[in-house]
Amino acid sequence: MNEFFKSHDIKFWVDVFNILASIATFLAFLVLFRRDKSKEDQLVRLTGIAGELAKQNKVLQDQNKLLATQIRNSMKPILILGSYSYLENLQKFIFKLHNHGMPAYIEKLKAIKDTFVKFQEEDHKVPLYVSKGNEFELRFRLINDVNLSQAELQFEIYFADINWNRYRATIEGQGQTFKMTVIDLN
Repeated sequence: MNEFFKSHDIKFWVDVFNILASIATFLAFLVLFRRDKSKEDQLVRLTGIAGELAKQNKVLQDQNKLLATQIRNSMKPILILGSYSYLENLQKFIFKLHNHGMPAYIEKLKAIKDTFVKFQEEDHKVPLYVSKGNEFELRFRLINDVNLSQAELQFEIYFADINWNRYRATIEGQGQTFKMTVIDLN
């Protein structure tokens, strides 16, 4: 065996070492490739999971918005323009508004168009709490003996629900025809 080593020069041994190093490098690349392939497969799976989680997050956000809207609508006061009457001897209009929804906090009453009618602010103490199923009155007085059919009227009621979401109801009309519209101010 000593002769084998003696018979080959140093260049041979360098070549053998280079071949062995090349084989070791090749084997290291194979091991790394396998690890990278495993990591790549794992990354693909995680990317798929992340995509599914993003879809679920979107669905949950949409459901939360819908639920928040449903909760908000369930807390909303529902003011209905009930009856109105005219007391001829006192020259007064009296509007009765009914709350068919959740409690309302009447914050402000504002006359917009009162050409022939005067809003009687002294009769209305605001803020005013109106619970579910109750009603409240708004009073107006005719000015200068005007005919009822000429009495033009427009006023606003600013109110909030128990979560302090704010609304504006506008009542307008002339004579004996009045309508009310409600706008969400949030």
